Amino acid sequence: MDSFVSLVAVVALVLAFINFRRLSWLRERLDEVARNSSVSQAENDDIKQSVDVMKRQMAVMAGGQTLDPVMVREGRLYISMPVGSLEKGLKEDGKAQVLDVRTDQEWQGGHIAGALHIPVEAIENRLNEVPRDGRKIFVICASGGRSSSASEFLANRGFLNVANVEGGMNGWRGKTTQD
Repeated sequence: MDSFVSLVAVVALVLAFINFRRLSWLRERLDEVARNSSVSQAENDDIKQSVDVMKRQMAVMAGGQTLDPVMVREGRLYISMPVGSLEKGLKEDGKAQVLDVRTDQEWQGGHIAGALHIPVEAIENRLNEVPRDGRKIFVICASGGRSSSASEFLANRGFLNVANVEGGMNGWRGKTTQD
């Protein structure tokens, strides 16, 4: 009888060991599936974001604008231009609008005549003031950082003809006014 109990105990231990190994394998497999699922979800999110950017870039092109290679590579929907090209751009497009996103104090120190002033922190609440008639919008700040953010914001809200002015008012050599 003792040998029978010993045999049953040994068989139970072997079965427990086999089940433990099987459970460990299943746990590893579930972890692998969970990791793959997370990677797949991240890849899906990246693909969705890329497709969204391409759709918006196609909308920009359908609106008659050109995309430069940097815009495509960076997924941007607005162009960047040096401040030295602003005066020429304004002359070429008499309907263009300068949007100055500097602070009130900076604005009062001097700005481009005819510019629309909306500080960058207020642009979301005052979006309805930005012209939506297709004219080019040159976004400017002191040096180009805030105007880049504002350009991105406008482009992502459907403004198709936006240009960030790099170098900003610090680099502007044209006339300014204080009104």
